[in-house]
This record gives sequence, structure tokens and C-alpha cells, in this order.
Amino acid sequence: MPGESPGPKKRALAQCPERGEDTPTRGRCQAVTPRMICHNQLQRGGETTVEWEHHTGMQTADTTIRLIDLSFADGARQLAISEAIMRSTGRGESPPTIRLYSWSEPVVILGVGQPASDLNLDLCRERGYRVLRRIGGGTAVYHDAEEVSIDMIVPAGHRLGPTDVHRGYDLFSQMLSLALRQQGIEAETVTVEKARAMSLDESMRPVCFASISPFEFLHDGRKLDGICQIRRKDAIAYQAAIYNRFPIDPIIDVIIHETDGLREHRRSQLERFATDLATAKGETVDYRELQRSVANAASECFDATVTLGELTSYELEETEQLISEKYASDDWTYRR
Repeated sequence: MPGESPGPKKRALAQCPERGEDTPTRGRCQAVTPRMICHNQLQRGGETTVEWEHHTGMQTADTTIRLIDLSFADGARQLAISEAIMRSTGRGESPPTIRLYSWSEPVVILGVGQPASDLNLDLCRERGYRVLRRIGGGTAVYHDAEEVSIDMIVPAGHRLGPTDVHRGYDLFSQMLSLALRQQGIEAETVTVEKARAMSLDESMRPVCFASISPFEFLHDGRKLDGICQIRRKDAIAYQAAIYNRFPIDPIIDVIIHETDGLREHRRSQLERFATDLATAKGETVDYRELQRSVANAASECFDATVTLGELTSYELEETEQLISEKYASDDWTYRR
């Protein structure tokens, strides 16, 4: 229950880069290219702990981050879980939290202020794409089991939730960049200047993944991920979306196009603009391995102990309430 004392901590497993074996981890780094040496192995109560020496580091207060295990679920549930964690974290009932999740159904998710009339709703119904609405801004996104989402949710005022929006993106991006590198994927972090230079024409504005923002990633000059922030008075959520295989046909098909020519223009532009994990790595990425890399990267970049945890009873109750009253409600989805 909320307010109860937490039980014994369990450290999330990550792979020590020097030894290549699974170990509970704790690390420090200032940039996404830390030099670290796995130098001492101790036995503590039957648990092997590997201590890492880092030659560069952030000298900061201890942070414990809860890692919620990878889940596949319907769209309304995934959206509700994220908001429930954000509410609980904002009240101080839950620690900073990272979670990776994917989708058990194809979903088209509207931005909070976006009119549903932007979508071809008849086509969505015919193909079984569930239409939902999120609490973040932007245009509609298409997700299915080929996309993995990554949330990092922290209390407002926490050192991982600075008031400077760009600094917050930078911290989140550093973690993601290191996690991708551990997966064998080299990605270029987009600067403000590069983002301005890569802007597509106005006709692409309604198209998911057709814009580039600072601190997103490029692979071979093409967009690899999408990131956003949701800021409330008491909590901040950083979110990333990365496709294993980029679903260009669904993304284009769900949008209203005034002419066939415009449709084909948008498709060809997006095809040249976006890429995916399978292309960047040469094979699809296992989400559990990516979760391991994210936990490892968070430990290193944030000088944090990453602890495998579960949703609290409050978060579970809040999730069910948000599903029934909001995310599964047509009143919410089609309010615009």
C-alpha cells in the first residue's frame, strides 16, 4: 500500500562491460563514453557484487531508480500505467522510475489537443487499429509490437528533472545513447542547429515521425527515435519511442490526405527521413536485452542504483481507474 515501508532492495542486473557477465550494478559517468574498469568482485550474503572504478564521474548524491519490468499490454493500459506512475511519483509515493513497454495491439494515439478528424477513422476501424488519446502533445503516432517505448519519470525538482527543458532532454538522451551503443548501435545526437536544418516542408506536419527535435538520434542521417517531455507541477515524464521495424504504411494510411499525389509525396519523404533499429543494427533488437542496456546506462550516467521493482498497490488501482474513466472512454478519445 502507499506509504508502507519498502521491502529489501533488489538490484537490477546489467552486464559488466569488462567481464561480460551479469552482475548487480552501480556506476558513474559524466558523458556517454565513460572509461570504467570492473576491478573488484566481492561475495556478500551469497550475492556477487562487482565494483566499478570510473575515471570520470558525476560527484552527486545517491539516487535509486526503480525499474519496472518490460510489459506487453493493450494501449489503454500502457497509457494509464504511465500516468499512474507520474501521479504517484509526483506525490513522493514512488521513486524515480524507468520502464520499457510495448503494445499487444495496433494503436493510433492522438496528441492531447489534436482533433480526431485528422485521422482516417474508417480505415482505423477496418484494420482494427485502436484509436486512443495521450496526455502529451504532438500529432498522432502509430504503435504496435514492433515499437518499444521508454519512460523515465521523476519528481519535479529532482536532479534528473531540472527546470531547464533542454538540460532534461540532454540527460535522458545521454542514457539512451549509451544504451544503444551497448546494443551495437551508433547514433548521432541531434543539435538545435541540425534540427532546424532538417525541417521538412509544411505538408509533412501531420505525419508521425516526420519532424526532428534536438536530442533525438540519427543513424546514417535518418531519424531513429522520437522523444518528448510531459511536465506537471510535481512530476516530469521523459518518453522515447523507437521502432524495431518502421511501419511506414500504417503511419501514412491513417492520415487524411487531400489528394493521392500528396499521399505519395508524404510517403516518399518519410521513407527517406526515418529509420529503425533493425536497419541500424542489421537485425531486430531484443527488448529485454535493450532493457538491460537501459538499466546499465542509467546506473552509469546518473550515478544511480537501479532496482528491479513492481507497481505499488496504489499505482495498480489508479491504473484501473484511469482505464475505465479516461483511456478506454470515447468521451476522452474523441473529445476533439
